[in-house]
Amino acid sequence: MKKKIIIDKIGIIRYLIGKDKTLECYIILRDSPNIELYTTDQDLYEALVSFPERDKIDINRLIKFIERVNIISYKYAFNKKRFKINEYKKIKLFRLALGGDTYE
Repeated sequence: MKKKIIIDKIGIIRYLIGKDKTLECYIILRDSPNIELYTTDQDLYEALVSFPERDKIDINRLIKFIERVNIISYKYAFNKKRFKINEYKKIKLFRLALGGDTYE
């Protein structure tokens, strides 16, 4: 049986900026075939829009993430509407991923 790992928005940001070596091993190196990675479309959206400069997102890492991670629908998994996040939360989310202050 495969182990399932859920990647939240903080994990996605940390992977995209190269700060999560364990997740990087699972995604880039395919470290373990016995692990399945999951995230939601909402978490991916929140991670991507939180980047202050979107042209700084490493497109190769993003492509590899999409290839390796099972992206499930937030709407269907949790029976809730997807939502947008405001600028303040984007900044807080990005700082948290870098090890800064807490997310509210």
